[in-house]
Amino acid sequence: MKTKIDKQVEAAIKKSEIKFKGSELIDKYEDALKKFEELVDKGVAKKRGNNLISITDLHLHKSLFNSSLSDETDLITTNL
Repeated sequence: MKTKIDKQVEAAIKKSEIKFKGSELIDKYEDALKKFEELVDKGVAKKRGNNLISITDLHLHKSLFNSSLSDETDLITTNL
């Protein structure tokens, strides 16, 4: 059962599709998207997204800052 908002959204999408059909700018964006997907498949590029460490993997991360260690090279350690 479609609600009124569903019908309005569908109508807006159809109207936009008709308006931009055959647009040179849209074609350029679609070509760029295809090229980007190829780069992602090859491993050259990476899609944006949530690249933060998850809560479940947080225990694997060890950071040590401003410590009084004897070796200066060990002042900042990060293990991922």
